[in-house]
Amino acid sequence: MEKRIWIPFILVAALFIGGLSLFSSQVFASNTSADSHPPRHMWHRAEEGHIRRLDLIADLLGLSQVQRTQIKSVLAVSRKQAMPLFKELRANKWQLRHLAMAHPFDEGAVRTLELKQADLRTRLIAERVKTKSDIETILTPNQQRMSKILWKLMRDN
Repeated sequence: MEKRIWIPFILVAALFIGGLSLFSSQVFASNTSADSHPPRHMWHRAEEGHIRRLDLIADLLGLSQVQRTQIKSVLAVSRKQAMPLFKELRANKWQLRHLAMAHPFDEGAVRTLELKQADLRTRLIAERVKTKSDIETILTPNQQRMSKILWKLMRDN
């Protein structure tokens, strides 16, 4: 009987991992300039998939409508704070590519830019941990326990 409960739980965890990868990776990083964006319909589809995965996880955890609203607002604030960091990471990535191909090679500029990249990545990790912590405070103790199991499953996969 418990096996029936864990199979959907694991499937939802896998979907959640996919959603987190959208948040934590540089989506469409192959653009030719730092400010260029993919067509709007591509962002819209990614956002819809992300929302569907969040709704599945919310159903699995048994979140109330109030909790769902609070979590969505936490995620919206986090996204607003993270987007400039992602844009800067993308711009620095292109600068690094140009510096790598430049002759003569300027090692000092590359090291400086790579230190900036490391700082930006650190700030993104801190933002992700803060968001996770903010979401955990919204959950009940039982939901927190289930959430920890879910995070462990995602981390192990």
